[in-house]
Amino acid sequence: LTTEFNIEGNPIPEFKELVLSIQPAQVTLVPDAEEAITSNAGWDTLKHKTFLKETIAEFKAAGIRTSIFVDPVIEMVEGAKEVGTDRIELYTEAYAKNYQQSPEKAIKPYILAAEKAVALNLGINAGHDLSLENIQYFAQHIPQLLEVSGVGSARLLQGLDVPVILDQPHVGEHLQDHLGINYYYRANRPTLNNTLGSWPGRILAGIRYLATRSGPLALSVNQIGGLTRSSPSAPLIDTQIYCNPVSYEPLPGNERKLTQPHRYPGFILSFNPCRPTSEGSIHITSNDPAQAPRIITNYLSNQNDLDEVIAMARLIGRMQETQAIKAILSAPPDLNLSTMTDEELLLDFRERSGTVYHPCGTCRMGNDAATSVVDTDLRVHGLEGLRVVDASVFPNITSANTNAPTIMVAHEAARRILAT
Repeated sequence: LTTEFNIEGNPIPEFKELVLSIQPAQVTLVPDAEEAITSNAGWDTLKHKTFLKETIAEFKAAGIRTSIFVDPVIEMVEGAKEVGTDRIELYTEAYAKNYQQSPEKAIKPYILAAEKAVALNLGINAGHDLSLENIQYFAQHIPQLLEVSGVGSARLLQGLDVPVILDQPHVGEHLQDHLGINYYYRANRPTLNNTLGSWPGRILAGIRYLATRSGPLALSVNQIGGLTRSSPSAPLIDTQIYCNPVSYEPLPGNERKLTQPHRYPGFILSFNPCRPTSEGSIHITSNDPAQAPRIITNYLSNQNDLDEVIAMARLIGRMQETQAIKAILSAPPDLNLSTMTDEELLLDFRERSGTVYHPCGTCRMGNDAATSVVDTDLRVHGLEGLRVVDASVFPNITSANTNAPTIMVAHEAARRILAT
């Protein structure tokens, strides 16, 4: 295993002395302090050209590779080349701020800046200020980024006037996701609805968390869960179930608002099938990287997935008939899952189910370029110097949450990249 040591900081004299004494493999220069030579975000490579050029030359003379933070502005990228840095790191604060207003417009400057960096033979990293919310946008749009760059189905790209670099028809295909549903219950005792359903309750919960790191805000919303078989005859564990001691209805539309718990004490039982086999796709509709791609999920498009939904709804039905659940109900369940027909269960699932936000598989891994996009080292088949490292490389969807497997993929990819 080969590793590299990187030091990141503002190049004040004390920092430069530290770097030169430690001799790391790389130093990343960040304009942090207001009193130092800096800009408000990334380096202004034009204004501070002389300072950066001298500082970078000093590090490179000592055999230390350099990287600098820059904003996604073509002039700043060109200036980075002029000052002699080996790599740039795109400062993503602007993307994080603009994501909510328009994800497509927010990402376009980064695509253009990355293309310029590649043309100038500059190494490039993603940068900071990504959140759980906007990193999901990056993950879902990897196929789009490949296709607008000329890697994808030649037939699709030629129809959109995108120059074809690599004909790879599996880019954007094999999209899989977990689809889940909530069932709502009224409780005969207090639940988190009583705490989080009012501003005084939320404020007290917030104070408790800040003071003791405990209470409802210190826990996941899914406080009870597990993996099980939908029936004793199921050959594998096929169901992920959840229980939330709070009940709420998802808000319609794409705008993110504060979720309001129900005004009565309540809780939720939920499930999602672990191993759906339906596959969808995500593809560009234009050669403009700011244009949103077309996502076709194809949920419930085969009989296996339909049969699993029925079996799992029946499982929740058996759970809500247990004495343990009945003892805490103040009213009968909204739906009697035990008496509903298979058709009624499927109709309800189709109308109310939603994504669990586990999209994956659109740049899947495999040994053969005829059936996959990347190899087992996550290198794109047929291209040098390009890897894909996120959930899109999963050959098929994981049987539970995708967070830990994605972290594992990133860790293993980093290990392999450092070893090359």
